[in-house]
Amino acid sequence: RFQDTESNRVANTTIICQLFDMKTRRCTNYPQRHELVPACVHLTVDRIKAFSWLPPTCAYRLRAAGLPLEDWHPLNSNTPDSVRLAGVSVDGQVIPEHHVHPADIELHILKWVKEA
Repeated sequence: RFQDTESNRVANTTIICQLFDMKTRRCTNYPQRHELVPACVHLTVDRIKAFSWLPPTCAYRLRAAGLPLEDWHPLNSNTPDSVRLAGVSVDGQVIPEHHVHPADIELHILKWVKEA
């Protein structure tokens, strides 16, 4: 995500964290992610209201609302591949952040097409 320093608006981008492994779809250093990537968001169910930009399928958002996780969620399916099989993964839709020059971040902001 990209947060505009002037407006504070948050925009989704096609840029993925440097620690994200595209093959396994997992963080390569989950225990130390906050030290290695200071901008890594520290999510907890208690803090979920501070992150209004999270998608409705976010496990933290669902848990905070007392709702069940999606069937395809790895905690339900017991396999990380269920996200890809359900068609909700980032496969083929993202680019690693080390491939993007900081001046070009705005070129990777997602522009959603409004559905009719």
